[in-house]
Amino acid sequence: MPPHRIFYWLDVPKEDNLMDIPDEEIAEQYGVPERVVLNYWTGELAAEAAVKTLPRALLLIVFFALMALNHESPSTVQAIEKAIEYDIFENGNFAFSTPGAMGHKNFEDANSIADFWSWMNLGFSAIYLPQSTSVSELSTLPSASLPRKGRSMYLLHNRKLGPVKLSQETVVEAGCKNPGMAKHYNLTCLEPGSMSPYLRITPTVFNVDSVEFVEDTDKTAWLNYQSSQPPQLLRELERTGWLNARTHRAKVSFMSYNGQSDVLTITDIHFMFATSGMIWKKIVMRSIILNPYVDWWTLVFEVFFFGVITWIFLEELIEVWAGMFQYKCNPIKFLRGYLGFWNTVDWISVILAYVMMGLWIAQMILGNDLQKKLEAITSCSDDFVSCAAGYSALHSEVEYLGALVRRSGIVSGFYPLCIMLRLFKAFSSQPRLAVVTRTLSRAAGDLAHFGIVFISVFFTYVFMGMTLFGRNVEGFSQLDLAVSTLFITLMGEFEVPDLEDHAGRSITFVFFGTYMCTALMLLLNMLIAIIMDVYAETKHHATSSSPVWDDAYDLVRRAKQNWQGKRLPLPRCVKVYVEKNKDAMESEKVIKAENLIADIPGLKRDQAKRALLGAVNLWKVKNPVEVLNEDILNGINHLFALRDVQSPRSPTSSAPVRRGVTEVVHTVPPATKVMEVAPEELNFAVQRDTQVETEELCSRTTLQVLIRAALLRLEKYEAPGERDTEVLQHILTSAERICATSVDMVSALKI
Repeated sequence: MPPHRIFYWLDVPKEDNLMDIPDEEIAEQYGVPERVVLNYWTGELAAEAAVKTLPRALLLIVFFALMALNHESPSTVQAIEKAIEYDIFENGNFAFSTPGAMGHKNFEDANSIADFWSWMNLGFSAIYLPQSTSVSELSTLPSASLPRKGRSMYLLHNRKLGPVKLSQETVVEAGCKNPGMAKHYNLTCLEPGSMSPYLRITPTVFNVDSVEFVEDTDKTAWLNYQSSQPPQLLRELERTGWLNARTHRAKVSFMSYNGQSDVLTITDIHFMFATSGMIWKKIVMRSIILNPYVDWWTLVFEVFFFGVITWIFLEELIEVWAGMFQYKCNPIKFLRGYLGFWNTVDWISVILAYVMMGLWIAQMILGNDLQKKLEAITSCSDDFVSCAAGYSALHSEVEYLGALVRRSGIVSGFYPLCIMLRLFKAFSSQPRLAVVTRTLSRAAGDLAHFGIVFISVFFTYVFMGMTLFGRNVEGFSQLDLAVSTLFITLMGEFEVPDLEDHAGRSITFVFFGTYMCTALMLLLNMLIAIIMDVYAETKHHATSSSPVWDDAYDLVRRAKQNWQGKRLPLPRCVKVYVEKNKDAMESEKVIKAENLIADIPGLKRDQAKRALLGAVNLWKVKNPVEVLNEDILNGINHLFALRDVQSPRSPTSSAPVRRGVTEVVHTVPPATKVMEVAPEELNFAVQRDTQVETEELCSRTTLQVLIRAALLRLEKYEAPGERDTEVLQHILTSAERICATSVDMVSALKI
């Protein structure tokens, strides 16, 4: 006898291969193959593991967020830095129209050496090196000399620490690219400076902050805010040509401390002299929290976070030890079996976490040492000359510690990516949570081929844009900028007028129009179609699994029953059974509850029955059977044989049938699917009672399910072909003949 269409280990007559058999009957009377039972158990263990690891993964990102936010204090630091930056931009003015009037320029307008000295004398000196008190406009109050404490404060709440430092980076002469022209016109060329690669276009604050400032110590000067000498010193520096053609970068630096927030800030105002003649200006600030452990909970968050990391680290060490023992200390075989994607993610997350810990410890050590030096150097407030070397070392240490804080922030900023991957690892064991990762995994091949096409088209437009607009539009002047510009354009942000202004409307339309049509409307929509196609299939398979809260409930229920002694733990059941049956994972041997009880000492009958019943149910869900047109027609013919009714012929017209399909399908419950209904309820092929009356047969659910299954079968096709239309007409006419009455088919479908 042929096997059952779903439960392949059951031999049934051909006409019974779609018969619905209760799960309990299969589990108790027929049994289940060993591999099906073990697959069910291993699936339950994977679901339990997912439920157990998910809270830890979620707690990891919570503890990290709390720890990082307390370390960085972003809102506090930003408030202080923005206040200083705003003061420099808005209040450090020069180019006054008349004495006492408002200045028209700020440091961004210092486009020559003369402008630099004008800003230093009139703009910067007024906000940081004031000599007298400020009074309101048209005030009759006299302006008095500032007291010592007044000169030490900046923006009311920030204490000035040490003098203002003027430093610069210089370059030496070098050969010109065209020696003949240089000699003829008596030109001198210079070697590239540290910032030269970044000065062809507008440099970023990150560029300025990350490139080392090579200080020419012979050019360093100090401005004492407590004395009246700064104006004279500035004029002397201007007279002696402190800035000249060999100056690559000039920097004005000062330190301030906000006692309210315990934040030390060093502010560097950079003036970068490009060989193109442009002077670029940027303000770079580095802030340090000297005592981050004022609040006890900051330390608690760190203990919790690194406690979870250490937990993961110990688990990985145990897994490595077990793997080495399993492979008998053969490292090559062990690495082949161990180094998977998720284990790599675990080790990267552990290593980066301990790197963050090392950077944080280094910050604390340097910060404590810096605080001691700041407390000791206060005795030099009256004698800046004798303490110049100490202040120079202090500036260097603050710069170094600020750079360390910035690097630590970058590592911390990217660490959430590791946490996100760990979350995906936790999701991967639960089908409903793993829809995203499984979709990307299954679509990887199609995405790779799509990526080849997309990159080819994308970079074609990158080089086309650089050729057309590179000399006029900054966004296309370099390869990295052009890539960024076109990618941002895909996201909906673009400046077409700038392109039209430099290349004309016609050329811009050809470039921009074809790019948007090809990359956005065509390729990106194809990408969505590729992903959604796989996503629909993945989601369909995922819906057959239990929700995560059901898995959590099962975990709690099993833990409670294990504690009460009502059941055995699943890992023990699997281990004991596999030890006694070595090939059980691939075995087709059919077993019953008695076999499980015999092979697993202590296993209760109720638990054995639940295992077999769960295995049967999971197999049925994972292996649905699609009902074919042939199955439906065979059922109809069998009904004809039972009632001795002549089979109807083909329909005379397909148009009414198509309309009838639409009407009848709308009467079918939306949740009903042929994949779900047909294998369980289509037992019309076995009608053993041949004396059933026609009226009773019409009222039976089997006939209604037959028609519903046929309609849902045809509903899968957007435009049923002639053969499918003929099958539908055959079924509807057959049902009408069997019932021997002209009933409305819509009413016949209602249960």
